[in-house]
Amino acid sequence: MTSASNPELEKSVESCERWEWFGGGLVVVGVIAEVAIAAIHPPYDSFLEQWGSSLANSLVAIGVGLEIKFGQMAGLRQSELKRRSDEEVAAANQEAKQASLALFKFRQPRGKLLTPENREKLLAALSPFAGTRFVVGHDNIDRETWDFLWGLEPLLAKAGWVLENWVGGQVFGKNGWPGNHSYGLANAMNVTVEMKPHDQAVLAPAAEALAAGLREIGIDAKQAPPNNTYLADGAIQLLVGPKR
Repeated sequence: MTSASNPELEKSVESCERWEWFGGGLVVVGVIAEVAIAAIHPPYDSFLEQWGSSLANSLVAIGVGLEIKFGQMAGLRQSELKRRSDEEVAAANQEAKQASLALFKFRQPRGKLLTPENREKLLAALSPFAGTRFVVGHDNIDRETWDFLWGLEPLLAKAGWVLENWVGGQVFGKNGWPGNHSYGLANAMNVTVEMKPHDQAVLAPAAEALAAGLREIGIDAKQAPPNNTYLADGAIQLLVGPKR
């Protein structure tokens, strides 16, 4: 029964119910036969007088037995169907809760994830790579991105990372950091860490530490494959765009 599919169980329940009706019919026939025999009052020692009541009682007994047996069988199958239904409802509720939590996390500004505890985690991950040079490019119109960067940059500075000016393309004005370094305009999504191929051996560990550290605290970040479109030598390019 536990290995049967839901349609098979439902079909079996219907079959059991039909047998219950059949058993009920036998009971009715047996009772009617008893009444008919009593009304006819067959001659003494005739077949009907000797066996009629016994046969009618047998029909009643068989009918009651069928009703009980197939009622139990139908009940067990209905219980199994209910158990499965309850499990499906529970699973659906759990999925709904997870989806709701995921939506909440997605809507939550990334800056809110830079809690004191998460800052300590990032600081521990990034400090071993103190002295790493980096430049920043970000989207031009997304306020959430700017707020996130304003929370992330002081943490990078505290870890000993060195911000430099963005070179080439469209450049934003000075950002108020020590040294007043500039940003670049970047068509980015989430957080991407890039570098030139010839810098990979030196910068890849620091880049992965940054991307992995951000992912650990719930921020979507990845290390992009090395490419030659990068504008600066010997520095990591940190691109930050809207959440997707």
